[in-house]
Amino acid sequence: MHDHVETDGGSRYVGLRATVEAQQWETGVPDVSMLQLDVKFEAPIADHRWYVVASGDYGVVQGLPLSLYCHLAAGQPSAGGGVACPGGDLSQEMEFEFGRELGFHGGSNTITSSIVDLDGYDRRDVTVVSGLVPDPDPDTGEVAVTIQLPIATPAKATVSGKEFVRYGAIGFSDWEWGASVPLAQGCTLEPPVKTADVVLMSTCVPLERVIVTSTAFDTGLDVGARAVEYSSPDVVSDDRVTWIVDGSFPGGQALLNDPFAEGQETQRSFVAGLLISLGVSFLVLLIEEWLGSPRRKGASLGGE
Repeated sequence: MHDHVETDGGSRYVGLRATVEAQQWETGVPDVSMLQLDVKFEAPIADHRWYVVASGDYGVVQGLPLSLYCHLAAGQPSAGGGVACPGGDLSQEMEFEFGRELGFHGGSNTITSSIVDLDGYDRRDVTVVSGLVPDPDPDTGEVAVTIQLPIATPAKATVSGKEFVRYGAIGFSDWEWGASVPLAQGCTLEPPVKTADVVLMSTCVPLERVIVTSTAFDTGLDVGARAVEYSSPDVVSDDRVTWIVDGSFPGGQALLNDPFAEGQETQRSFVAGLLISLGVSFLVLLIEEWLGSPRRKGASLGGE
């Protein structure tokens, strides 16, 4: 998201546009993965501020080493209990704020209700990362920022050599939400704002959506000898779990098949079935032998 722009006459501002490249990998810290976002802005506004609202599937893990929050920089504790990332030659200045919340604007300058039922948003666990839109790169002319989000490693399900993975949405694909649950503390926008999407409650700042024109998402999943048997949306190739889509990433899922593991499973099932069959046959022979033994016959004659 980005700072709200109040247009003449209060007409709806279309928002900044950007492309997003996302990469994910495991950090080496148990159950923690890194989601790196490379955001390239189109026609940025000077002295404008960008915001990443991380929640739901991409909720940021707290209490980690500060180096995990800052890209190519040494993190420092911030005054608000978050993490401050200093700027440098290869990194941008930004700040992580934990435990934040979005408020519903709805045309009223007095904000009293929380945003709820927004896809991918969990109001109970929200981290907001923000910083100034940087100056254009002197060599490429690009206006880009890199954000690292340490998140919980996504769960995987494996059955008979097949592995199912799922990833959440990145960006806004469906801008519909509910407004309920009174805020612990409301605020009033000064000066008044006619149009805005949401309000960041920690600072009472109105925000607009960033319009994502395309997204490339590399999950970093090691496919190895396996192949992608099914995916939604379609991956770029059967040997990589990577998506490239127009607009925001709507979320994705993929099924990976290991033909060797599947063959081994079939072989194990065959051997197990053969052993069970032999065991049953052996048991039947024992019963027949027992029923046909002389002792059994004698017992039967004596009983008559």
